[in-house]
Amino acid sequence: MPKPGVHCAAMADESTSHRGGRRSGPGWRTSRRRRLLFALIALGISFGVGFLIAEVGVRLAFGSPQAQKLPLETREPNKYRGWQLPANSFHYSHSHRADINNLGLRDRDVGMKESGELRILALGDSLTFGDSVPQGDTVPARLEKELNARAGSAPVRYRVVNGGIGGYSTIQELGLLRELGPTIDPDVVILFWYWNDVFEEEIEESYERTVRTPGVAVPRGWDRVRFRMKELARSSATIMLAHDLLGTRKMRKRFGTFPGDSLPEGAPYPAVLEEALVKLKEHLRELEELAIAHRARCVFVMMPHRQSLKDAERPTIDRSHAGRMAELAREMGIPVVDLCPPLSDLADRKGDLPVVPFDGHYNSEGNAVMAVYLADELLRMPWFAGAGGGNGG
Repeated sequence: MPKPGVHCAAMADESTSHRGGRRSGPGWRTSRRRRLLFALIALGISFGVGFLIAEVGVRLAFGSPQAQKLPLETREPNKYRGWQLPANSFHYSHSHRADINNLGLRDRDVGMKESGELRILALGDSLTFGDSVPQGDTVPARLEKELNARAGSAPVRYRVVNGGIGGYSTIQELGLLRELGPTIDPDVVILFWYWNDVFEEEIEESYERTVRTPGVAVPRGWDRVRFRMKELARSSATIMLAHDLLGTRKMRKRFGTFPGDSLPEGAPYPAVLEEALVKLKEHLRELEELAIAHRARCVFVMMPHRQSLKDAERPTIDRSHAGRMAELAREMGIPVVDLCPPLSDLADRKGDLPVVPFDGHYNSEGNAVMAVYLADELLRMPWFAGAGGGNGG
């Protein structure tokens, strides 16, 4: 028989190890924490590997996001347009430098017209500005090169002034023409239109907001920390894809439509676009009046939404609206150029959309085909070659 003391010690040890059918004690608690730690590590490794696989897959399918370099774009209040870019400055459009001239435009300085110069002012938003592409690959810069290459030894020389500014809508673009038109002295004014021009804000509201928060070119302190954290997230193709999908969903929820959505036959036209057509008629009338005041001609150019390029024959909201806008402009006697055909052809040839990954703006190749097509269309207009020298009306 075991000694009473030994039996009691064994009983005490077993009671420490088995309380209510559960193990306990310092040794067991340490082992439990280790298992939990190993489980968390394994879970983290699994998530990391899964995310890495997803990241590689998304980059192969859609490309890699661009980094944003400093300094950032800054804005100054402007009563004609709400805000403007600081003259004689520069900032980065993602990784590409944007040099801003003496008039606050992404272009070389604008002075007096030279003899034989036909000057074209291109009004538009970030697609005209050339967001996410080098300065020489913007549509206005490409258009100028294309027109001059075709001019050959002719006495006329073309100068295309890039009046596009990211974030502008039609009402701000007309404000730019009203303010800078006398200085630029254009012979032709091209108004580029893109889907987001449907949504515009009042000049006064934009001006007051810019007065309150003009923006900072190089973030400091916590703003810089937030910028770096944002850039870290932006560097992930997976996160950017999720962001884009969420943005599409939000637009559909807010406006009841998305430009790439199909418009079924007989379906009611979206109310937001009906209102946009009313505004566009007013804007085109003002464009015509301002152009005539400068003894210039005007042209209305439509840039398609990228989703409309996947199937040019599909009746998307964007294409339906473009058709109605073109009809309205032609009724007013304004020439119209639709840039969907060259971009659709390019997308078919390449098997991919000609856009900057996770950005939405057209890439350098897309801008090049738009410029070539636009040059063709302009040169077909009987009045275009003689527009220099003030061929108004």
